[in-house]
Amino acid sequence: MDRYQPDTIDQLRQLLDSHNPKLDDAMAVEATADSGITATTVGALRQLTALPPTRITVIIPRPIYPESAVKIEKAETTEPEPRQIADH
Repeated sequence: MDRYQPDTIDQLRQLLDSHNPKLDDAMAVEATADSGITATTVGALRQLTALPPTRITVIIPRPIYPESAVKIEKAETTEPEPRQIADH
């Protein structure tokens, strides 16, 4: 499976359109509730006008079979916790 974290809607569209083999519009999309994505097909995903405020991870299966689905989930936070500065 290939995992991507698009920053913009244009990056998401480019990912969907440039994938080899091309992802069919009728291909299912399985999005977790916390991802902010409600699209249920790749075609509906291509029609989005903006990404949700939550950063997402797009998971594309490899190889692709007729029953395959693109999975979308809320991205895990990878930023480190802020460091505390000790008082001197």
